[in-house]
Amino acid sequence: TVGGLLLRAAAAPPAAGLQTRAAGAVALLDRIGQLREAANALEGGSLARAEAALTGPAFPDGGAATLARLGRLPFLPRVSEAAGAANAEIARLDGKGRTG
Repeated sequence: TVGGLLLRAAAAPPAAGLQTRAAGAVALLDRIGQLREAANALEGGSLARAEAALTGPAFPDGGAATLARLGRLPFLPRVSEAAGAANAEIARLDGKGRTG
């Protein structure tokens, strides 16, 4: 899914030192938030909202170029399966997987 591709794109290089790692973790969480926002926008049919979500220093080429680049990534079935399983587990832990 596009959301899976976006989350893969959020990977950050390892940082050295505790303070640097903490700053890197915050930056990674910011990127993940932006990628989730873009994925939700695409699932809702709003290309403009998705492009707007992918702006700032983490996406120097802008939203349209970032989405185009992500759209050229190959489908990776095992990554998709793992992302789906992780999403299902998070939903279960959050109580969103309950139907009754």
